[in-house]
Amino acid sequence: MDKQRLIKNIDYSILICMLCLIAMGSLAIYSATCTGGGTMFISKQLTWVVLGFVIFFVFMLVDYKTLLTLSPAFYIGAILLLASLFVFGKSRAGSYSWLSIGGFTLQPSEIAKVVLIISLTKYLVWDHDKRQTFFYVVKALIISGIPLALILKQPDLGTALVFIPIIFAMLYIAGAKPRYLITLIVLGIAVLPVMFMFLKEYQKARLLVFINPNIDPLGAGYNIIQSKIAIGSGGMFGKGWLLGTQNRLNFLPERHTDFIFSVIGEEFG
Repeated sequence: MDKQRLIKNIDYSILICMLCLIAMGSLAIYSATCTGGGTMFISKQLTWVVLGFVIFFVFMLVDYKTLLTLSPAFYIGAILLLASLFVFGKSRAGSYSWLSIGGFTLQPSEIAKVVLIISLTKYLVWDHDKRQTFFYVVKALIISGIPLALILKQPDLGTALVFIPIIFAMLYIAGAKPRYLITLIVLGIAVLPVMFMFLKEYQKARLLVFINPNIDPLGAGYNIIQSKIAIGSGGMFGKGWLLGTQNRLNFLPERHTDFIFSVIGEEFG
């Protein structure tokens, strides 16, 4: 693809939205960390932004058909990365989800998300003549199930749950029969009580306080309650950048990652 055609085919609306999100996220991360971590976190953020743009433009130069052709290699690589966590993984909050490489930490499950989308696309397009069969859906679930099982084993329930809507959305768009998807949803709901029994205690607590954080307001529900207070205190228009009291007074835990939405809600409304 020549450069003129490449520039002509850029979707500038998506590019502008991406830049706005990056700007908003960077402002929120700085606000959440400037009193504690100094500039370390925002420096890391901006480093990854630059690296992300480099990768973005590199992939723009690659034909998507090439990505589909290479999808089996990407898939195997992602599986090996996820499996390596059980040997070289770095524990955070009881979950072995991170690899430490030099001065950087890498979360293979984030790579696995993109790889799964590419791999499923390859399968769903390549085997499109069988999309009206139940086996078409089952094979897609097998492809998705391997990385999903490795992520659950870490354990990282939150990331694993993100995979489910991705899988179902792709199957639906690909033309899988709705009745098969509805059947899977019904079966999934039916086995939820059984799956709940196999969760670790902290995972059970997180799910229960998500429904009702007041059952343990000073324990597992504390974070959710504080995040709701922060969002509520921001009102419709927010308190202003760097002026969030829940944020600045350290009531919000992990506010530069898990609760960054609360920082944005309090300061920007």
